[in-house]
Order: sequence, then C-alpha cells, then structure tokens
Amino acid sequence: MRDLTDRLNAARSYDEAAQLLDQVLEPTEGLLASIEGLFEAAAMTAKASERHDGFDLYHRFQRAAGTMRALGEDLHVAADHMRALATPPRRSWQEAVAIYYGTARTPPSRPAPTPPSSAPPSGRTR
Repeated sequence: MRDLTDRLNAARSYDEAAQLLDQVLEPTEGLLASIEGLFEAAAMTAKASERHDGFDLYHRFQRAAGTMRALGEDLHVAADHMRALATPPRRSWQEAVAIYYGTARTPPSRPAPTPPSSAPPSGRTR
C-alpha cells in the first residue's frame, strides 16, 4: 500500500494516477474488494467460535466489510474522473462571449468632438 501511495504521489499525469487508482478501486480485483473479502472472512471466523464476544466481533467485521463495499460504490468512477482532469474544461457560453468581445476587432471610431472652449474666441468679432 505504501508503494502504491508513493507511486501515486509521483505520478506525472492524471492518466497514470487513474491507473494506480484502478488498482485500488476496481470492483472485483481491486484492493478495496480484497479488504472487504478479508473482513468477511474474519467475520465468519469470529462467528464460528459460537461465543458471545465472537458474535460481537462478527458484527464489527461485517460492518467493516460493508464500509469497504460502500467506499467502492462511492468511488467506482473516481478513476475515470481523475482521467478527465487531463482534458481542459469546457468554457461556459458567457465566458466565450466575454472573450470574443474582449478580443474582437472594433471598427475605428470617430474622434470625439472637442468640448467648447471657455476662452474668448480669437479673431474678428462683430
């Protein structure tokens, strides 16, 4: 497990990270499925003792197996989502319009009219 964690931390791409996650999350052959099987086997072993504390232990291992199963169900598409991180997100239409108008060529505008001067006009006056 430590080796897998180290390899995930050193992954150079989302695809490589997703391949490592598949080793843990694959529903029938992954690490979570194996741990679930381990807890189920431990539960059966504890139950076989036919002692009161064995039945308590049986229920605790059954809960642990159920937790592993629930984790697997919650994360069953996580590796696919990790792969999807490599593709750029689609822009919203609002962002596309803003970018278009921000970079679109604008027609040349007429020069702004000059404001009237407060100085007296030069030249002849009547």
